[in-house]
Amino acid sequence: MTSRHKQPALLLVTLMGLPLLAHGQCPLTGPNFLVDTDFALEADDPQSPHWKAHRHAGAAAYSTDISNGELTIRKTAPQYWFYFGQRVSAVDLREQKLAFSAELKLDLTPAAGEYRSLRPGGGLTIKALTGGGILWTSQLNHQPRIGTSDWQPVQVVFAVPVNAQVLDLGFLHEADGTLQVRKPSLRAVDESEAPCAITPDPTHPSNRPAET
Repeated sequence: MTSRHKQPALLLVTLMGLPLLAHGQCPLTGPNFLVDTDFALEADDPQSPHWKAHRHAGAAAYSTDISNGELTIRKTAPQYWFYFGQRVSAVDLREQKLAFSAELKLDLTPAAGEYRSLRPGGGLTIKALTGGGILWTSQLNHQPRIGTSDWQPVQVVFAVPVNAQVLDLGFLHEADGTLQVRKPSLRAVDESEAPCAITPDPTHPSNRPAET
């Protein structure tokens, strides 16, 4: 066999050894700054100090279930929103470029009537806070976030504001139906091979920390 015929096989072997990034997501490096990423501690003890649930005031209209490392948030009655998230210290992460990632499975439709959201859906939400309040937010800034889908990886890349004290990272349900989450991650972006852009926010173009 000539070298001309060997090249495709050699290329295939080489490519098989490289990490594959889902849907053009940025490569990541370093530890996962989130705790209990399979929700096991939360499943054993709903009073676990890591994940916290919050909902709009009024009737309890959402149920949660954890099984096999998967979080399921299901809307059971009319209500505005439900949040399930974790707080991370931002002091040692300031000005770093991070990616909040997870795999989502959706069965969501826009809510009807008075509960209709301006941006309905479900998925990742981030807040960077300081002692004086909210510095920056990102809400459902990915696709898919509405409709019906099998498990899909989503990712939001952002730079931690210089004055941030804490990061609130979690999953917002603001529609009718069911949102499922697995494999949540907050890790540094690996730019050793190529730069990776901050995720643009088409709904709030000015509400984005500057590139570092």
